[in-house]
Amino acid sequence: MKTRFLHQLFALALLSVLTGSLAHMANAAPAYKVRTEFPGTDGTVYAVAVDAANQIVYFGGSFSMVGGSPRQNIAACSTVTGALLPWNPGCNASVYAISTGPDRVYVSGLFTEFGGEARNHVAAADLSGNVLPWNPDADGYVVAIAVTPPSVYLSGVFDKVGGATRQRFANVNPESGAVMLWNPSAVSEALSFSIVGNSIYTGGFFQSIGGTQREYLASIAGNGSLHSWNPGANDTVQIVHAEGDTIYVGGFFTQLAGTARAYIGAVNAMGSLLPWAPIANDTVTSIRTAGNRIYVGGYFKTINGIERLGLACVDSSGELLPWNPPAESDVNAVAISGGTVYIAGDFMSIGGVARQGFAAIYDPALLPVPRVTVKGPKKLVTTRGSLPLRGTSRNAIRVEVKVGKAASRTAKGVASWTHRTKLKPGKNVILVRSVNVADATSRLSRVLITRK
Repeated sequence: MKTRFLHQLFALALLSVLTGSLAHMANAAPAYKVRTEFPGTDGTVYAVAVDAANQIVYFGGSFSMVGGSPRQNIAACSTVTGALLPWNPGCNASVYAISTGPDRVYVSGLFTEFGGEARNHVAAADLSGNVLPWNPDADGYVVAIAVTPPSVYLSGVFDKVGGATRQRFANVNPESGAVMLWNPSAVSEALSFSIVGNSIYTGGFFQSIGGTQREYLASIAGNGSLHSWNPGANDTVQIVHAEGDTIYVGGFFTQLAGTARAYIGAVNAMGSLLPWAPIANDTVTSIRTAGNRIYVGGYFKTINGIERLGLACVDSSGELLPWNPPAESDVNAVAISGGTVYIAGDFMSIGGVARQGFAAIYDPALLPVPRVTVKGPKKLVTTRGSLPLRGTSRNAIRVEVKVGKAASRTAKGVASWTHRTKLKPGKNVILVRSVNVADATSRLSRVLITRK
């Protein structure tokens, strides 16, 4: 009986040690992580675009400095290191939109000079920052730009492009800049394009296209003719984002397709309203998708009645997800690549970290889950004062080892790691985990070593 009692006491003591170690090691998975290696600006950022193939993020707006270095209204950073790149054409007024091609960057806005060359409201640079001869020459500012292999689509407050009459809408050759035949014509401009096949979905200030009623939303064919798609909204549409047969819409409206929708909603390719209906309390300016996750930016303070300051993530059923880096002020644009959500706006901080105008934020849910293994037996008896542990990890930037109540130590190596572990007399509970770039952790791997 005495032996059994002692065994029970030991089991309880070991459980207490293990539970304490688990509580210390097994932190709750982070909802987000601000990437502090990226610089901020000294002004407002309106546009952000990612060239994933070349690992570059471009952003533009109204600013003169980025991370303490001169950059006139447009800049680029490495998506890997966050470092400001030497790419630096600069322009003499605000940038409103950026779109990337295979070997170049298309830019539009209020400017009339780009990289020291005369360029009226739309221009292109190569990956070294050299201004290209591409010069559509719009006679008014361009607020939206979209690139496809056959053409570059433009919208803005212009009446002529390349000397040809084009009222608010135009498309141009992506290589030469020559004006092409697409000519829907409107009194007011579009603010956003999203292209799927032969459908150019667009939303903006307009209430008619080519003389045909289209309330703030339209779908235009590649030849410039209107499709029958016509859900309509009761106020300005700021963003249109098509993902397959679902077209997500955000803006100033409170009705979509004749039905109440609070600044955000979705319709299908037939123009029918979908049940997806998060409830924002103010304007939605940006929508981007990554699998089942839909990222929303804007001027709102709540989504579905829960505080979300300018940024939120909802799922395909409209349910709010935990990702919640609060923006101090308005968000103008969002882009997603490689587990990072890039944010443009006029905020001074985001996620509690000082960042003006531009920020990059990890979402752990977009990254592969970290894994760790420990080689060899999981229970050992030894007379030695220390033993080497070794193993492997995946999707991680470090491996952490914890013995009992001692502080965690970082192992040597990552993919193949080693750690010499000091042992106290008696039972030593050793916990190992790996950690990824977003501070998300693997499941704990446990080893029990008894030192005699």
